Amino acid sequence: MQKISDYGRGRKPDEWRRCPGCGWLGRPDLGGRPILHPFRRVTGESADCVFCGWEDSNLASESFVDNGWLCEWIVCQACGRENVRRIERAPE
Repeated sequence: MQKISDYGRGRKPDEWRRCPGCGWLGRPDLGGRPILHPFRRVTGESADCVFCGWEDSNLASESFVDNGWLCEWIVCQACGRENVRRIERAPE
């Protein structure tokens, strides 16, 4: 993984990594654990940041279940704001 400086206008550049082979993006665990969380580019209506309005700036984490909901962690690459987005009720 390479550290990248062209992502994360609102974040420290060393917080993001990109695989030079596939373009995969990752962010180190905020708890300081030595793991990277994979992110993908968001498309469609959800790609624009609800905080700063920057278009096509959002990245989404792998989905996870929280309180019975399937969710994604959304991060804006322009302003650095983060938000958990509910996708749908989690399958039982």
